[in-house]
Order: sequence, then structure tokens, then C-alpha cells
Amino acid sequence: MAPPFIDITSIDTRNRLRDFDPDVVEFIAPSIRDNAGKPRSPILVRPKLCDGFEYGLIFGLHRLECFRLLKIERLEVGENGHVIIRDMDDDQAQLAEIDENLMRGELKQLDLAMFVAARQGVYDRIYPDKINGKSRNSHAVQKSQSLRTFGERFSKNIARKLDVSERAIQYLLEISKLDEQAVRDLRGSAIEDNQRELLALAKRPADEQRQIAAAIRDGRAKAIAPALVAVGLAEPPPIEPPQKRIYAELVGAWDRADKITRSQFLEFAGLSYAATRGAKK
Repeated sequence: MAPPFIDITSIDTRNRLRDFDPDVVEFIAPSIRDNAGKPRSPILVRPKLCDGFEYGLIFGLHRLECFRLLKIERLEVGENGHVIIRDMDDDQAQLAEIDENLMRGELKQLDLAMFVAARQGVYDRIYPDKINGKSRNSHAVQKSQSLRTFGERFSKNIARKLDVSERAIQYLLEISKLDEQAVRDLRGSAIEDNQRELLALAKRPADEQRQIAAAIRDGRAKAIAPALVAVGLAEPPPIEPPQKRIYAELVGAWDRADKITRSQFLEFAGLSYAATRGAKK
């Protein structure tokens, strides 16, 4: 039987797929404070005796950090309280954490890719026969009802759940192969939600990924192309003479001008107007 209260310090929040964002905590804390110090939906933990902790957090890290911020140390257990306790094995717990984040639809492309890849890892462990296109075994049937689409490859399964194309999932799985240090450096950057930039980076060797990501992190560049130049992996683009650009703009303006406008321009330039071929009517 679950206890009526648990202490916040008894919950292990280590080894999360995604860390909390202090700005998000600051943003949602007032709504918890104004709701008698309780979240609109409780966090989820499971019994897990490890390194002095009694419970392992499954999902609700931002809400948990709000409790800390609001000095709420004793958490009420129950549907209308702060926390729900549920028995789960490692795969079930990770799957619940992943799906909670995926279904909220708040992830940037970078984190979305990491969560989709993590879900594939759980999927392959639960359904090892799917990797080779074989039928699943009885153990897999018993272990989880969450991934119940039998005979369906992972990319198709998760695409259906997220209501995106299967190709979009394949792109995310490519992004998930980024170097770990590069991923850390790109969080909060200008490209963490830019699929095209992330895919371009994922195609480069890991050492180059780290160099490029560091350049973006340090503010030396805001995109892949200038970052390549910043770290010496590409030559800077040739500088176009200013007058060449001005000339091109003038020619473009002349082509778009009608007969009257061309006449006015010639008068301004001190030239007599001659019949202009191809002038717009």
C-alpha cells in the first residue's frame, strides 16, 4: 500500500533523458503555487532503492523542480496530490518517460530526435524479433501493451503515434546519431530546432561535429556554413565587389520598369529618351 506522503529528497532524478530548463520552472511555478501548491497532474515515480533513494522519477521533472523552488518538501501521494507511485520495470519506466515528453509536443528537433531514438531502443528490446522482421515472441507480448502494433516496423509505428510522416522519423533518427558533446553544445543554440541544419551536421565526422557545435555554442557562428569557416573546415565565400551588386540591382530595376519610369530615369541621368525596346506598357 502506498504511503500518504513521501519526502522530496527520497526521489532519484539522475540519468534523465532530458534535463530541466530553469526558465520553464520559473514559468510554471506560480500556477502550482496558486493551486494550493499542487500540480494539475501529479508527477510519476516508481519504487527503486538505489544509493539512498527510495523512488525513481519516471516523469514530471519540471514539476518536481517547482516543488523544490516553492519549498514543498513533503509530497502528497494520490491522483489529487503531488505524486503517484506505480510499479514499473526499467523498460516500462523509460517508455513512460519518453512518451510523456513526445506527446506533449514541446520538444525542439534536437531533443525530439534523442527521444525518438531512445524509444527505438526500448522498442527493439521489447520486440527483438522486429529487427529482423520476424514475429514477436510471447515474452514481448506479456512485457508491454504500449507497443501493441504487431508486425509494424518502428519508424511506421512512431510516425503514426506522433502523426508525422515515416520519412520525418527517419530524419530524426539520423539526427540522433550526432556526437554526444555536440548535442550538449547545441542545446539552446540557434539551430537546435532546425532540422535541415542538424541533418547537415549529422553527415560530418564526429570530431568535426564537435568543432562546429563549439563554434555555434561560443557565438562564433549561428549556422553550419559560417561555423565551417570559423573552425577552418571551409574557405570563406568570395567577397562580391559592392559596385557589382549595385550594377545588378540597377539592371534588375530597369527590367522591371515601364516606359514612363525608364523615360524619367533617362531624364534624371541627363540622357535624351529614345524608344525603348521591350518596355512594359
